[in-house]
Amino acid sequence: MTAPSTASPRDLSLLEECFPRVAEKIASLWPDRLLAGGFFELVFDTRGNRRGFPAGAMGELLFLHGLCLERARPGAAPRSARR
Repeated sequence: MTAPSTASPRDLSLLEECFPRVAEKIASLWPDRLLAGGFFELVFDTRGNRRGFPAGAMGELLFLHGLCLERARPGAAPRSARR
């Protein structure tokens, strides 16, 4: 993720632009602590008063979750090393 102070609006993801606190939380937990419940807390409403994320933001969250899961798999090659 791009640091908000140096990024132009075109460089920001939807999460960074519309949900900067969520993006900062993901960056601070990346990747290990996200798998230990961090994504669940971001995606699922446990307080009963959240509206949820729009489809585009949820897509980015699920993509990032997939990257975390992939990274955690033993012996998994990073995406950049695959053909």
